[in-house]
Amino acid sequence: RFDEVLGGGGEGSRGIPRVMARFRKEAAKVREVLSANSEAFASIEGLYEERDFRMKITRDEFEEDAREIFEGLEKPLVQVLKDAKIKAKDLDAVIPFGGASRTPKIQEKIASVLKINFLNKTVNADEAAALGSAFIGAMESPSFRVKKIDVFEAYPRSLSVGIGREADMKNKKEQLTNLFPRFSRYPAKKTMSVRRHGDFNITISYEADEIHGNGEILEVIEAKGAEKVLEKLSNESTLGLSDVKISLVFELDRSGFLELSKAEATIEEVVTVERVLTISPSPSPSPSSSPSKAPSPPADAPGTDESSPESPSASPSPSATLETRIEKSTQTVVHRHNLATTRVGGTSLGNTGLPTETLKSFKTRYSERMAAAEERRKLADALNELEGYILSSRARLWDEDVGTVSTEYERAALRDTLEAAEDWMFTKEAGHSSALIEKLEAVQDATEPLLFRAKELEQLPQTIENAETWVSESRKYIASMMKKHEEKKSVNRAKIVEMSLESELDGFEEWLKTNVEKHKNWDKTKSSEFNSPAILEKSKALRALLKKAYDLPIKPEKKKKETTKETPAGKENNEKAEKDEL
Repeated sequence: RFDEVLGGGGEGSRGIPRVMARFRKEAAKVREVLSANSEAFASIEGLYEERDFRMKITRDEFEEDAREIFEGLEKPLVQVLKDAKIKAKDLDAVIPFGGASRTPKIQEKIASVLKINFLNKTVNADEAAALGSAFIGAMESPSFRVKKIDVFEAYPRSLSVGIGREADMKNKKEQLTNLFPRFSRYPAKKTMSVRRHGDFNITISYEADEIHGNGEILEVIEAKGAEKVLEKLSNESTLGLSDVKISLVFELDRSGFLELSKAEATIEEVVTVERVLTISPSPSPSPSSSPSKAPSPPADAPGTDESSPESPSASPSPSATLETRIEKSTQTVVHRHNLATTRVGGTSLGNTGLPTETLKSFKTRYSERMAAAEERRKLADALNELEGYILSSRARLWDEDVGTVSTEYERAALRDTLEAAEDWMFTKEAGHSSALIEKLEAVQDATEPLLFRAKELEQLPQTIENAETWVSESRKYIASMMKKHEEKKSVNRAKIVEMSLESELDGFEEWLKTNVEKHKNWDKTKSSEFNSPAILEKSKALRALLKKAYDLPIKPEKKKKETTKETPAGKENNEKAEKDEL
């Protein structure tokens, strides 16, 4: 109508963006008025070149003009029942939702297609949607505790992935897989495995369906470097292998973007491994030994590590015979190499027609929002960890052992530190997870020395007792080990003598006794360099030396063979003796 007023040819008002924007805004108002009235007036002042637009339209004229749009409602309604595998007669109620659903013609068309008498309009769909969104938001947030709502997203189209062949292959037909069928739940992750020996392409596309029509290529990705994994093989005889296994990981994220998150080439190789084993048979118990087992020393004692052969529980008895043998075994080694992937095709995202740069911008914004969500999660975790540490440390300050190793002034200062940290948690400075982590470390630095001294009240005496026992048992073991090497005239006995094991044990024992004596008069409210970790660290080198001596096999010296010249008569006698023996 407005074009008739303007006159002239060309596109008319459709070629003027500002005019069309104002038309769309006024058309939405007219549609809403016609949903409750039989006629409406459209009025736009100064629409174009200081010309106003006024027009009267009835509901019948509106429905006739939009007849093609209304006719298009039938196909998706039939399809949604088909996808849900239900019939219209099985529906309990049909609730219209959305602004356009209030249009009388749309309600009439829905009732006609579904063959029902009326729609259920008792539910305020707008409020229901807002309330449901609020519940889902609260369920996802760590700040609220609400009943879990089982909601999932279903992807509306089928996504297929085509894996192409290498350029040197005669059969270049791609391997097509329906990776995510229609209405697949997302976010989701799936892995595909193929075998290739060179570069190949990956095509991601929509499949054709009745609703959306023909299929559409979304993205074409080139994968390079599959053959480089062969360079990692240690056995040259396997270099002639052709295809390697390619693992492709596809992720359908919360926004419906399908992305190739990982492309990895793997190949397995069987290798032979040699190990030198030292065999120490268990000795038979002596008649005087008690049948009951002695309790094992605590784990914090020097030499009581499970992998320390010099510990008393792992020391062989004097009657044990040490032997060595080489054991060969095969192991399967998996070599991996990440492929280089490059986007080489695809200019739009589905039917949106978005160019590549716009799509990249959207993905960047999405990544930023996901990073912000991850930061909120880290912030909540750091806040809980700091608050929990403050509460536990504050309660610990009232324990008796903490009172023994600290002064009242020191405990009061720590209470003030904890209180200040608790108040700081609710300031703007605590708005980032890194700041909370730094504050937690600062609070721990202030409280841990005192809590460590309290722990040492019980742990240090036990560690000292274990260390003394270990020294005593180690001396017995060294004497037994040297005796065996002497009896067998082992070539390694000189190496053990050079280690000066007894002298090293004497030095450690003297250091232990000296510090134990000094520690008796130590002020418990002050930190001491003599503690359980110091004892373990001091014995570390000695334990390694004992293990080195233990690993030396008992290897007898080789006897020199006596060479004598054999006479013809002697040779004849020897041959006769051998025949008689046979």
